[in-house]
Amino acid sequence: MANPTAPATHLRIRDVDYTLAWDFQAIADAEEILGRSLITGLSQKDLKAPPIKLVQAMLYACLKKNHPTVTFPEAQAMVTLKNIGKIWGAVTDTWVTAMNEPDEDDPVGEAKVQN
Repeated sequence: MANPTAPATHLRIRDVDYTLAWDFQAIADAEEILGRSLITGLSQKDLKAPPIKLVQAMLYACLKKNHPTVTFPEAQAMVTLKNIGKIWGAVTDTWVTAMNEPDEDDPVGEAKVQN
């Protein structure tokens, strides 16, 4: 079971509810499918007009944590012309939330020292 306090986004596709979550492994999974790095973020072009494969790979990757039985072909089939905008919005909301999570190694209540 996933961490219940981890940031997540809920998404309903074809009358099925899913909980999307990003973690370091999800980023690695999406990178493997796409053959490109995502650790530095998404480009403005990706955000405004994402390639279908990017949407499919990122959906699959952020489904794995809470829905480990969903396969990549199943995630690909979830993305249609009619719902790609809704799915991309949920995936990017999940991405932004995860990227803004505090680092577990940061001491609580202490400001980061920047050089």
